[in-house]
Amino acid sequence: MIALGRIMVALVTPFTETGEIDYKSTVNLIERCIQDQVDGLVLCGTTGECSTLIDQEKEEFLRFVIRIVNRRMQVWMGCGTNNTATTLACCEMAAQYPIDGIMLITPYYNRPSQQGMRMHFKTIAERIPLPIMLYNVPKRTGVNLQAQTVIELCQECPNIVALKQAANDFDETQKIISGCDWQVLCGDDGLLLEGLRSGMEGIVSVVGHLYAGLIRQIFDQFDLGIEDRQNDEKLKKLTRICFSVSSPSDIKALLSMQGLCRETVRLPLVPLNSEQKAAMRRMLDKL
Repeated sequence: MIALGRIMVALVTPFTETGEIDYKSTVNLIERCIQDQVDGLVLCGTTGECSTLIDQEKEEFLRFVIRIVNRRMQVWMGCGTNNTATTLACCEMAAQYPIDGIMLITPYYNRPSQQGMRMHFKTIAERIPLPIMLYNVPKRTGVNLQAQTVIELCQECPNIVALKQAANDFDETQKIISGCDWQVLCGDDGLLLEGLRSGMEGIVSVVGHLYAGLIRQIFDQFDLGIEDRQNDEKLKKLTRICFSVSSPSDIKALLSMQGLCRETVRLPLVPLNSEQKAAMRRMLDKL
């Protein structure tokens, strides 16, 4: 089984003031993650504002990140859409490069059935030789990938190796973990400890852009049988800060405060206003 590591960061896509991809800031973010011993990056997901990136930008960004990372950590590419043909085309593009795998979100907006999602993922897995991580996030997509569907895919598709689970249904998560040998990663920073209790083995994190050390402490202590409530509460508060308005506007505001990238986002997202940023600073001061 492919090991994704414990801490994956869902990387933002930095933009210049005029809205182009900011490659200088991308280097800053990559080096920060490497310094913090992050195990890997997931590009062009929701946090990466994938829905506002054109195909050419996605490929150029992927190529640049691969070159800068230079095998110092894993690189996974978000390729999922709500159109199987479009998803397949993105996967075929990504497969031309030396990446570690691709992430596929459950199809959104058109709300497919369990059978529809199963066939969507199976069709792609049969065509793409790369390792695949599925991403289940019902609050964004309107559909929930159920445990039985996951178990069927596990039996049918050997190159699907992981699930980013942001459904927050830990009974379902335990069914998935007991029914297949995938690595299940937490998709909600604020529920990491609950995810570890249910058997999750890692996280795809937004908070990890800046606080990977805190996340690693929670993992290390859990390995020792310790549930550090203070660290857990701190992570929950940081998660609320990072998702208080509209992700990734929040995390980009935090990264901007640290001088790592601009707070620029693409419409229909907008940066935080002065009142929202002031509230964010007050919450951070309390921590």
